[in-house]
Amino acid sequence: MITANMYFNRVGGWEGWRKQVIIPELAKYLISEQDYDDRPLTAYVNHGNWLIQCPDCGGCERAWEEGWFMCLNCLNSSVMHKYRKTIFPDERKQIEMILINRPLPNRNWRHGESLEFLRAENELHSAELLKV
Repeated sequence: MITANMYFNRVGGWEGWRKQVIIPELAKYLISEQDYDDRPLTAYVNHGNWLIQCPDCGGCERAWEEGWFMCLNCLNSSVMHKYRKTIFPDERKQIEMILINRPLPNRNWRHGESLEFLRAENELHSAELLKV
């Protein structure tokens, strides 16, 4: 599954993205960089991409392995433009192993879906699974 680190592999991880994209975006609106908010948001998988949905505006951004989030639509407005902490599920590797056999549009997982549920979906749709 693709994370922001994989997708934007040339920018130098979260720190490179923060310096090259987020700080200039904040500056456009005359917002200085703020502290971090430690109330975590949970990553989810959509079409094979690890994403974080913004609880403020409903937009989403790719999830960074370093565990931080800034919505480029609303700039985390409800937490005074602070960076938000993000987490991946403890079962991340198992989730990825189950999803990897699915066609790309079906590589999806939401917080609360168990490994058993994902396996049952694969079994139900076994004829559609890819040979990986």
